[in-house]
Amino acid sequence: LFFSFAITTAVVYFVSSKVIKIEKLLAVGLLIVAVGLIVLFVLLAIIKLYYNKSFVFPSNYNQIFHYWYIIISFTLISFNSLILSFFQGISNFKIINFITILNGCLNFIVFGACYVLYKYEYSGINVNNILLISMCLVVVNFVIHLFLFFKFFSVWPDFKLNFKEDIRPVLVFISLGHLAYMVSFITYRIDYWVVEHYNGVEELGYYAQAVGMGQMFWYVSTPISTVLAPFLTAEHSKDSINTFKFFSRINFSLTFCLLFITCLFASYIFPIYGSQFCNSVLSFRIISFGILMASVSKVLAVYFISKNKIIYNLIASTTGMVVAVILDFSLIPIYGKIGASIATSISYLAITIVVVIYLKSKFDFDLRNILIVTKDDILIVKSKIYNLLN
Repeated sequence: LFFSFAITTAVVYFVSSKVIKIEKLLAVGLLIVAVGLIVLFVLLAIIKLYYNKSFVFPSNYNQIFHYWYIIISFTLISFNSLILSFFQGISNFKIINFITILNGCLNFIVFGACYVLYKYEYSGINVNNILLISMCLVVVNFVIHLFLFFKFFSVWPDFKLNFKEDIRPVLVFISLGHLAYMVSFITYRIDYWVVEHYNGVEELGYYAQAVGMGQMFWYVSTPISTVLAPFLTAEHSKDSINTFKFFSRINFSLTFCLLFITCLFASYIFPIYGSQFCNSVLSFRIISFGILMASVSKVLAVYFISKNKIIYNLIASTTGMVVAVILDFSLIPIYGKIGASIATSISYLAITIVVVIYLKSKFDFDLRNILIVTKDDILIVKSKIYNLLN
């Protein structure tokens, strides 16, 4: 998160907009990854050489192997993400889905086998072995990503770069995008830190379970925003805006229905994790409103990315962070996890409000009917499903 510098989002935008040639964009992406790797390497070297008790690893896992694990994994995962962003930029989601499913199957088979061996008390399964296996899987993924990239793009990085035309636009884009990611990270995590500080680990466990359950429903908005980003960047027409609004309605209506049903049956769902997790039910019901608002902003904010106006996403995220910090320190010491739930929902609402305000004021975006599905939408979905089944 800290050392990737949001390069993948930038690649999606510039591949979709065709502002920079792919071979030059690949070179810029590799340079950004290299910078992140160098910074990470220097930081870990300083920690290893000058700090006896590392704040990165537990004391029993503070060997050279663990540092190399972080460096190699970071490097290869960064390369993999960079390659996937090129496929996302050309909207080749068939390849992305193939890689995702393949990774899921590999992880399930390999780590499932490790779990079975561990249950049968096989002595070779320990933390270091799992890290080594994990690194091997990352290497396998890297080879697959590299093969597919050269098969579909057949280009090599061109390092004959012009700073003004090739590097500067990417640096401007990723600087704002990276700041937005950092601010969002604080917004999504500060409630955890404050709950643990004032109310202890047990209260945090109940709250974290409620938040985790709520964020599962972002699996509706995240794929939609992922697909819309390159689509909107490549096409700016009345039809593309109508498509954008159509998926905005699908996103809100589907998320609302799923959250509503889950809230109704939350008293029966949470005890599945253990009877004590009944303490998470009220927190989840409060957070659900914020999750719904965040799902709206996640999709609507894609419009800013497509217009290369990430500054508005940064402003919205900063607003949410400020609201979260103020309310967390005001409500959590008094009301615990319930106060955290209220603060989180209001901060997510604040982000959505800012996004909507900028859409209207800066782009004169027609906000009518962006939430509730219409009869025509239902007919379109039914037709698509019917054609797919046939």
